[in-house]
Amino acid sequence: MAENNNTQKKPNIIFRFFDRFGDLFVINILFIVCSIPIITAGASFSAMLYVTNRMVMKEEGRISELFFKGFKQNFKLATPLWIIVLAIAYGAHFSYQCSLGVTGQTANIFTGFTALLLIVLTFLLPLLFPLVARYDNTVGRTLINSLVLSITHIKLWIKIVIIWMVPIIIYYINILTFWYTWYLWILILTAILSYTTSMLVKPLYDELEADHNDGEDSQAES
Repeated sequence: MAENNNTQKKPNIIFRFFDRFGDLFVINILFIVCSIPIITAGASFSAMLYVTNRMVMKEEGRISELFFKGFKQNFKLATPLWIIVLAIAYGAHFSYQCSLGVTGQTANIFTGFTALLLIVLTFLLPLLFPLVARYDNTVGRTLINSLVLSITHIKLWIKIVIIWMVPIIIYYINILTFWYTWYLWILILTAILSYTTSMLVKPLYDELEADHNDGEDSQAES
């Protein structure tokens, strides 16, 4: 009997693997297509995280329906946040270019301003869109929450930074690697990283929602 059970489990594991692989493939394609107008990339990224969050939490449904539900639901919040991210990134690039054209104290000021913007961006991005994908909030509050949570949950922040930065570092070290693998980002790799991010942030969601529920219970008692 035990042998039969093990035999049955192996095909189930294989089917689940290919089923998950297919879901991530669909999510990745939807993300790429909906990011083609650059202005919608933030909403598209939030929608991808919305779906992978649901997958991690075993709240699954039809992938395309979930994606477009997340896209529509998060568009008004994700779009201005994405514009802010682009503005900060452009500001850092512009400041760096200015530092190259001057010398002395002025160059130091531009270099310092560039470093400041990059630090803000580094602490802002890892948890920004995971928060958008899960919680409805104002633009300002989401920005603050993202920065605060990145600082107070530094281990989680480091893990997310690592999984998204490792491919960039690899490509920087060996640009040929990008030419051999670029198509995988269009097909599935972005969704895999999103799924991994969702697994990493799930304990944070649980913590935040437990604190919220405890607060509501305390108010009800008083």
